[in-house]
Amino acid sequence: MALIGKIRQNFWFVLIVLGLALAAFVIMDMTSANRGSAMNPTIGTINGTKINAQEFSRTESILSQNSQIQDANQRRENLWNYFVDKSIVEDETEELGLNVSFEELMDLQFGQNLSPIIQQSFYNPNTGQVDRQQLSQIQNAITTNTGLTPDFKAFWAVQEDQIIANQLQNKLTNLVSKAVYTPSWMVEQEYKQSNTRAQVAYVKIPFDAVSNDAVEVSDSDIKDYMNKNKSMFTSKEETRIVDYISFPVLATSRDSAAIFADMTRRADELANTTSDSIYAVNNGGDKPTLYYALDDLPAQLQDNIGDLELGQTYGPYIDNGVYSAAKVVGRQVIPDSVEARIIVRQALSSNPTQVEDAQDYIDSLRTLIVNGTADFDSLAIQNSQDPSTAQRGGDLGYLTQGMLPSPLDDVLFLEGNIEGLYETKTPQGIFLIQITDVIQRNRDDKFRLAYINTRVTPSQETQDSVLDIVNDFLSENRTLEAITSAAKALNLNVRTSAPLDQNAYQVGNLGSSQSSRDMVRWAFDQSNEEGDVAPDFYSFTDPVDYYTNKYVVVGLRDIVPAGMQTVESAKDELMPLVRNLKKGAKLKAEISGTDLNAIASKYNTSVDTLSAVTMASSSIPAIGNEPEVVAAIFKAGENNVSSPIVGNSGVYVVKPIAIATPGAVSNVGSLRNSTTLVNRAKVGQGLIEGLKKNAKVEDGRFGYGF
Repeated sequence: MALIGKIRQNFWFVLIVLGLALAAFVIMDMTSANRGSAMNPTIGTINGTKINAQEFSRTESILSQNSQIQDANQRRENLWNYFVDKSIVEDETEELGLNVSFEELMDLQFGQNLSPIIQQSFYNPNTGQVDRQQLSQIQNAITTNTGLTPDFKAFWAVQEDQIIANQLQNKLTNLVSKAVYTPSWMVEQEYKQSNTRAQVAYVKIPFDAVSNDAVEVSDSDIKDYMNKNKSMFTSKEETRIVDYISFPVLATSRDSAAIFADMTRRADELANTTSDSIYAVNNGGDKPTLYYALDDLPAQLQDNIGDLELGQTYGPYIDNGVYSAAKVVGRQVIPDSVEARIIVRQALSSNPTQVEDAQDYIDSLRTLIVNGTADFDSLAIQNSQDPSTAQRGGDLGYLTQGMLPSPLDDVLFLEGNIEGLYETKTPQGIFLIQITDVIQRNRDDKFRLAYINTRVTPSQETQDSVLDIVNDFLSENRTLEAITSAAKALNLNVRTSAPLDQNAYQVGNLGSSQSSRDMVRWAFDQSNEEGDVAPDFYSFTDPVDYYTNKYVVVGLRDIVPAGMQTVESAKDELMPLVRNLKKGAKLKAEISGTDLNAIASKYNTSVDTLSAVTMASSSIPAIGNEPEVVAAIFKAGENNVSSPIVGNSGVYVVKPIAIATPGAVSNVGSLRNSTTLVNRAKVGQGLIEGLKKNAKVEDGRFGYGF
């Protein structure tokens, strides 16, 4: 009873507490809706459509197995863009009633209208065609549901989603591009802009004609420039700027001497081995295949290899930081190029029955040619299973070494003679070859070499010594101001990144790597403040030899809120540009008169000429991208001298000497068609980018550790 009395006495207080609790519950529910539940986490939303974090990770895992992109961060970025584009396109096409039917999907995967995704995934580099046999086997396995592993089923499901998304985007793009039309007046205007040509005399005064001390750049100057170019300096999201110092790990003379001694030992082993190819491949080289003229060899070999006999070795020698040794494994006169034709019968080397049947078939064709019963070209047209050459009578044209697989190369350049018939095998089939012409500029020997190579890299001892320096540097300098001062004392450069968003994975000149990504994640740690220094260094690995090639110390320079950048955050980037603009304004005010020679003499430069400048010129030979100069040329008119123009790389004064205008357009219809095709081709990317710009995209990747 006492408790009930207390509640009655504090009734309004109880209502307030209950209200706050209810509000907290609602807010918590809204927040969990945005991030998803623990069982169904959401990595982001596009126009309200949720992207499931588990699906994102699963798709990344599946696609990474067949991806040619090694950088995981780049793959994730591409995958995120795919999910965004896919969601936007699905919303638009659903509203328009566009879809991909089952029959259409089958045709895109196995039919006559293969999706670009299938064409890329199942391209056979040996035939230059899509591997239809493999596709047929896959189709049969899917139809009968036999022989399909769980991993393959997962891959194919993701690929189907990609094919559907691509086809829907094509339909949407085609729908919009068909609406693009070029009116006659626009055709005539573009024709005039592209064909009105000016010959121009001009003077260019580079910005360097004014010293840096002669102009003063204030914060207000930088602010004015930013205000005139707001879109360049406005971000929808918070960005952060870091300063970083690289400690390069370089090989010492002691390291180089040790590597040279090791290479000397291995060069002796190369000279004595009977397994040249195996030894070369196991020691940083490649299997020797091609023959090279002396002039095509590295400079260090040109004066030495010619004196060596078969089996002799030269080296070690150093070239671009790599110690090498070379052994002569082949020396003979070979053609520079040959002309040939082929007949191909497909047979997988793993299938003995196919190989035997193909061999018998080729033998029968060879007999017909030898007996004079049939010509090679007619038999190629009727019997060759290489579509790219069959219709040309098997003609390959003129070839140089390395353009075909080794078995064919050996026949053409080492074993064959003109007009002879030869057979050879590859893992894909049996070939009948006829050499029809040989081009040989001289009778000098060419050389096939087995190389061994070792890059000059820092030893572990050297890497550790640099690491000790970095650790001492970090322990003694714990603020951005301190590391900046200490770096200057050590003659180390302090570099400043561009504004970074929370999903960035490239920092300045450090490139894309997990270490760069980790630097960004540290910069966006909410506990960090401007001027803080990361507690640990970041190590970067050489992409070829996998040693640590640099250590990086990083500090947080600036936290830039969403919206317009501050002057302070943009100052370093804009200072050179704004300084040049002020130099340009100073030069423009100084220049007077219309005598180009007098202007050139005053600034110790010369009068130059330009020819065939058009209104449509995006870049002018000798001066580059200067749209203001192009505009001034045609504004001034023939034989008139322009006012000074502040361009991108200097101040210009121009005088059109002659302007040739085209006559009336005689083929408006043809030009309209070509212009319309060009404009329609631009629709695809522009359409998606426009839809993305207007979409509401919430990106939550950072919160999930990506």
